Amino acid sequence: MNHHFNGNFGGDYVEGDKHSNRPDSPDPDHPNAIECPQCWKTTWVGTEKCVHCEYDIKGYLYRIDRDRRKAEFDKRVTLSYVAGSFCLMVSIILMQFSSSLIVAILFIIGLLIFGAASSAKFQG
Repeated sequence: MNHHFNGNFGGDYVEGDKHSNRPDSPDPDHPNAIECPQCWKTTWVGTEKCVHCEYDIKGYLYRIDRDRRKAEFDKRVTLSYVAGSFCLMVSIILMQFSSSLIVAILFIIGLLIFGAASSAKFQG
């Protein structure tokens, strides 16, 4: 049985004149090989399901990516809260000594940053 790769990692393989949608598992050292989180056997990173146990690899990789993006989003929202709070505190402190336009602008910027952070929603 001679398999010919058609350029789609984990995609169809040609066995003579017919296509097979269940490719052999890759070598563990292959750059597009991953370990299935359910059966711990090597499968292709581009497949929708593990070639051994039919576990939803595509969904698993999507959830990992979504969780990474959510953590990054949460970090940016926290940083926005910190920056907005800093602008508000500095402007309040500066109001004690001066009532300049710069203090008012800093206060407004702080309010805008704080408001943007509080209304931010993750679109995962």
